[in-house]
Amino acid sequence: EQDLKMAFGIQPQIHPDYCAFFRKSVMKAESFYRIKNTKTGEDLSKNAQVQGALIYHHNRETFEAMKRMAQAYQKTGDLRYPTKIRDILLEYVHWYRFLPPHSPAATSARIRIASSTLDGSYFFYEGLSAYAAVRNTPVFGPEDRRRIEEEFFGEIIADFYAHNDTFSNIQLHHLSSSGRAVIALDRWWNLLGEAVYGDNGFHAFANQGFTPDGSSGEAGVYHYFGLYPLLEFADEM
Repeated sequence: EQDLKMAFGIQPQIHPDYCAFFRKSVMKAESFYRIKNTKTGEDLSKNAQVQGALIYHHNRETFEAMKRMAQAYQKTGDLRYPTKIRDILLEYVHWYRFLPPHSPAATSARIRIASSTLDGSYFFYEGLSAYAAVRNTPVFGPEDRRRIEEEFFGEIIADFYAHNDTFSNIQLHHLSSSGRAVIALDRWWNLLGEAVYGDNGFHAFANQGFTPDGSSGEAGVYHYFGLYPLLEFADEM
């Protein structure tokens, strides 16, 4: 019920910083371009690091809220939930093309809902799976589905697919996100084949991305981040 009352808007992508700078307890987004310190009243809008971090959290929370609303619809049949999801996604469709992509050099720079495709992969599937669960409800028209899938989700899936790196936890997050998205949407199946059988795909990682004792090939440091994307992907398949 709280998610139904949630205000939403697409934050502009300003600066390629990770979320470490973000302190939600003292920051509030008042509009697309205006952020203030809730304790001091200071205008934080010109602080690029704050802007970049807020974008990540704002979009992640919105995608997670869509997942909760899809689950609420499945339990209640209340069409207010898919209606809210539709309205949010159509807002994304409208704004996404205007947001400039920025990213650290270490990760793909094309995504626009976070500072990098890696950051976006942490929450992308939450919102996409929510849409997949409700897209056949009567609140979505054929043109709604086309625009949401082709002008928003499809663009992001292509961004994940375009990041084709060697055996790293970053690549695992990308192929897991794109592969699971294809399964949930039941389209663009050629991308699933690449995610599973490609040179840097699921099977290649399972066979070559770990040491003989089962530790991640990235010196063990990213073992968890190298394992759980594979497990999520396998579970979806």
